[in-house]
Amino acid sequence: MRLKPFSSQISIFLSDGIMNPGRIADQINTMFKDLFDKEDYRIVVEDAPNEMPLVRYSSKNGKYCFEFAKKRLNFFMYFEEKDSLQLFEEYKGKITTIIEKIILINSDISRIGIAINYYIDQRDDKIQFWVKKYDLPFYTNDTSEVSYTINNNFIFNGLKFNKILNISNGKINNTKMVPVVSIDINNLSTAKMSEEWIHFIMKDMDFYRENIISEVLNERDEQ
Repeated sequence: MRLKPFSSQISIFLSDGIMNPGRIADQINTMFKDLFDKEDYRIVVEDAPNEMPLVRYSSKNGKYCFEFAKKRLNFFMYFEEKDSLQLFEEYKGKITTIIEKIILINSDISRIGIAINYYIDQRDDKIQFWVKKYDLPFYTNDTSEVSYTINNNFIFNGLKFNKILNISNGKINNTKMVPVVSIDINNLSTAKMSEEWIHFIMKDMDFYRENIISEVLNERDEQ
């Protein structure tokens, strides 16, 4: 069972907030060496909700984009068929540099989340892959969607993290229905994440990697 990545997201939540996201967004793009070569929008709304994106940059090929709100940044990456997870690691490394050299100078961070979506390249029009693999109940011929989520919390140096795994189905490139696996690792919100906590989730933590997720998914088969 080979997992193929198709999308990812890194979200950074700010404790203090940045009232002028546009200025910081330009600094971020410069540090990315103009990877984001298309400005999708830039709006000024003084009383905008803290998580409403005010600036959005993307790459012209649609592979990368980031959104900047007063208290939240979202970095997205969309994989092509030929791409490996190493490309995401490089992207995450650049985002880590952004955190250290730009974001933390302007605001503390309360929360970080990393999510990756994988698919299994096996047509599953009847949505039976996960049902058969794990003997999931309640399936009928009329079932149009299967979704199972489990959150295995863990604590690292006093801070609680969520490790959320979801199995479901979805269409890839709007063509065929396939099994989908999503992993989302994030910490519970805190007033200020320490450098150690940030280092852990951005550099040391690897629960999202294909081999680790595959081991989890195949544990039942080995019992």
